[in-house]
Amino acid sequence: MFEIEALPPQIGAFALTEPEHGSDSVGLETTARREGDEYVIDGRKRWIGNGTVADVIVVWARDTEDNEVKGFLVEQETPGYEAREIKRKGSVRAVWQADIDLDGVRIPADSRLPGANNFKDTGKVLAATRNSCAYMALGHAVAAFDAALAYVGQREQFGKSLAGFQIIQNRLARMLAEVTSMQLYCFRIARLAEAGHAIDTIAGLAKMNNTRKAR
Repeated sequence: MFEIEALPPQIGAFALTEPEHGSDSVGLETTARREGDEYVIDGRKRWIGNGTVADVIVVWARDTEDNEVKGFLVEQETPGYEAREIKRKGSVRAVWQADIDLDGVRIPADSRLPGANNFKDTGKVLAATRNSCAYMALGHAVAAFDAALAYVGQREQFGKSLAGFQIIQNRLARMLAEVTSMQLYCFRIARLAEAGHAIDTIAGLAKMNNTRKAR
């Protein structure tokens, strides 16, 4: 049998949004132009998770040859790539997000991401991230319910635990009902993805519902 040498783990980043293009990322202005056996990338990115620490960054840029949005693999140490951590964020503090400048970044032509030929292909990735957001929101909600349940079982008022009061029981029951509905959303989108029938609309619906309920 052949032995395959394991490669060291690497951190990746997904660089799509820009200072002027967040929700309307389809209008991104970062460009990639072909020069011989290389692509030259120019532009700016914002709110890029792991942008300062990733080994490889998938940079989405508009190919000047056909005006289509495509993916390009850029290594952290490539000349012209500069990332700065965004400080004093109000949320998602566990993720280091970055502002990125791309000034004449040159990469080999074969570093263009296979299968990423237009923004529809980018959208397929975004649909998968919506699913992930729905799962993560469910995890937060379950943790909140567990914490609330543990607290009301320990905290005593008027000679008995809070869990003994009907108003608290009603609130816990409502929380559990919401968590259960979130679980069903996640179960459904997982089954659709497994069957190859994942739909952007359903993924967006699950993300919207679960993130609102988690809050």
